[in-house]
Amino acid sequence: TPRSLHVKASSTHGAGTFSGFDKPSVFEPLRRAERAPTCRLIPRVRGFFAHMAHGKKRLGEHLLSLRLISQAQLDQALAVQRDSPAPLGSILVSLGFITEDLLLNALAAQMGVAPWRLDENPPTTEAVSRVPGNLCKTYQVLPVAVRGDLLVLAMRNPLDLDAIDLIRNVVTMRIEPVLVDSDRLQRAISDIHSEAGMRRV
Repeated sequence: TPRSLHVKASSTHGAGTFSGFDKPSVFEPLRRAERAPTCRLIPRVRGFFAHMAHGKKRLGEHLLSLRLISQAQLDQALAVQRDSPAPLGSILVSLGFITEDLLLNALAAQMGVAPWRLDENPPTTEAVSRVPGNLCKTYQVLPVAVRGDLLVLAMRNPLDLDAIDLIRNVVTMRIEPVLVDSDRLQRAISDIHSEAGMRRV
């Protein structure tokens, strides 16, 4: 029997241990994230989940199906959201119901893409040189790695097919979109494509 994933979620209103996935191989990134040190959550969590603001029902149901949160925790987060402009994912992280790392992996799995952590895997010079800075700023994308004829493209929204098609036509390479923290992405784009950053590259 495949080993179950155990995720602890705690708050002042209670704690629970949730386990069990039918397809453990698909969620191996969740296991790795669970073993990794917890990320600092505030203040940058809000920006990461801003583009998910309109998908709170789908996100909540997705996290419930993965047993990463309980129904009680989801209900509490939704109650907080009624008085807050923050996205649901940001609220769940801020309440301590789920780590930012696990949420990133869950969202990436929901989208059918891989998560990418710029702090652990910064973009290579070869990758950065493939896409003009103005396109990176406009479409909030950043090339992070080159693998043969494949360009790994970090995106705040990996489902933006128009942006993917545009970059594919520019670089004439296959594109693999990956999901990144949008705050880290924005800072990386600004740093790399600033005047000083371009001199370093």
